[in-house]
Amino acid sequence: LDIPGYLSHGTTDPDGIGTVCDAAGVRHINIDLPGRNAPSVISDNYQGAYELANAVYDRIEADTGETAPWVPFIGGRASDHATARRIEGFCNATRDRGMTLSPEQIEASGYAPEVAEATIRKLYETRGALPRGLFINSTIAFEGVIRFFRTRPRDELRTIIVGCYDWDPFATLVDFPLIMVRQDVETLVNSAFALIDAGDFTGRDPILIKTHLIVDA
Repeated sequence: LDIPGYLSHGTTDPDGIGTVCDAAGVRHINIDLPGRNAPSVISDNYQGAYELANAVYDRIEADTGETAPWVPFIGGRASDHATARRIEGFCNATRDRGMTLSPEQIEASGYAPEVAEATIRKLYETRGALPRGLFINSTIAFEGVIRFFRTRPRDELRTIIVGCYDWDPFATLVDFPLIMVRQDVETLVNSAFALIDAGDFTGRDPILIKTHLIVDA
């Protein structure tokens, strides 16, 4: 096949696709999720999560004076590379502030909105109130959390600081404090095409692209 390069984006099994490409003689690059048999260009999930967690904690402390709030991580699958790195960033940010982590703080049971909705509802029923803050793994999980939030009074929602990894412009419509991580999609894509233009398909260490915080997105 006369194809200069193939971009594999966000696939759950990038190496499986890579095996097919190798058999067909097609050079390929992974975007968003890394593989082991081709170059990968991905967001720095650890950096983004670490900064987001600290931003949530800083906002809680500024608003309430509380220095050790209980903040759960919701969404994603711990076996996925992106979620695993975000959990690591969240956990390290928490520990670096002198706080301990409880097992029930990490609720990485799936990406579906229904899972996130059930998770936040269970946390609410167990604790009898919303937590002081939330770290949400993706905008898909954020959708589920919003579904539950619709069942609560608006005044109650204004007591929680929400952090979400990834960004959606419609988030500007919410009326509670929100901090989001915006991935630099343009740089991700440009970096991948730069590798194709250079004919460089040899690297195996992922190229990490910095993310950006959007406060009160």
